[in-house]
Amino acid sequence: MYKYLLISFIFVSSALNISDLGAMKRRILSRWESEHPTTGATQPLQAAPLLPLVTPAPQFEDIRAPQVETPAEYESSQDEGSGSDLPAKVQKKQADSFVPELLSQAEELRVSRNFRNAIDLYDKIILFENKLQEKSVAYFVACAGLAEIHRNLENFVNAMEYYNLIVNSYECRSKRVDIYVNANYWLGDIYRINEGGIPRDINKSLRYYKSVISIYDSLISDDAGDCSDVVLKNMLDAYIWAKIWMGQLYFEKLDYQKAQEYFNQVYVTINIKSVHPAAYLWALEGLGACELKIGSDKKAKDYYLEAVKFPRADEICYDALVSIRESIKELIN
Repeated sequence: MYKYLLISFIFVSSALNISDLGAMKRRILSRWESEHPTTGATQPLQAAPLLPLVTPAPQFEDIRAPQVETPAEYESSQDEGSGSDLPAKVQKKQADSFVPELLSQAEELRVSRNFRNAIDLYDKIILFENKLQEKSVAYFVACAGLAEIHRNLENFVNAMEYYNLIVNSYECRSKRVDIYVNANYWLGDIYRINEGGIPRDINKSLRYYKSVISIYDSLISDDAGDCSDVVLKNMLDAYIWAKIWMGQLYFEKLDYQKAQEYFNQVYVTINIKSVHPAAYLWALEGLGACELKIGSDKKAKDYYLEAVKFPRADEICYDALVSIRESIKELIN
């Protein structure tokens, strides 16, 4: 059940068979290879989820979806070939009258993992919103909800469909930038992890992660205008973890200086130890791995020791700490 939370970094393992490594480094790397076998040069890591992932996929609850009364014109317009001749203002008024209730119930169903009925209600919202000239916030919340459900069920192709509806809409970026940023993050993740029939594409993954970072940075800049603390908080996880995965991906591309840069950005983030201790520990392991590649064994050991001394480190990121301790033993001996 900890598949997505506790898979340790394997930066060091990708350095196998490098001729300029000393015997000590080769022992560390050999141990990593035996503990974390890979099918290629580097085994992709799984995402630390912003929202709980369900493994295995839950069974649909066989209960009836809550009924919400909707306008007769909406129901009749779903027939094949039919359209709505209602004026836009009337359609908007109808949407305002029942879409919020639909959305509230859909969100409750999603949180309770009654996915089938949640999907029915989200689909209803999207069908109605597609008839409007301008999408409301509810449309993008519904897309995000559907994407999360499919991602939780590991239906990544379907999840990508809804994430793309979000990232390809400037309306979403202007109305709910947090939904827009998180959709970019998850697209980056899907292209990174190589699961669900989606081929791994490092460059696409980097592109989406960079979008997350650049948008967040622009929002906290002095000239960004108003952006509520709540909205910024909703994007903070994506912002922090995007930097971790950028570091990992640049490490795979053998650009250790760039990898160091992103790991260090996380490492020096204000309050990172209290707000995101797992990201802090993973950044330390990444920095240590970069130092081993660059040739500074002492700095690598310092980063590893800092991770080991961190309070409750084993509870926060057990697998990473096991590997770090083994690496420390090799460095000391």
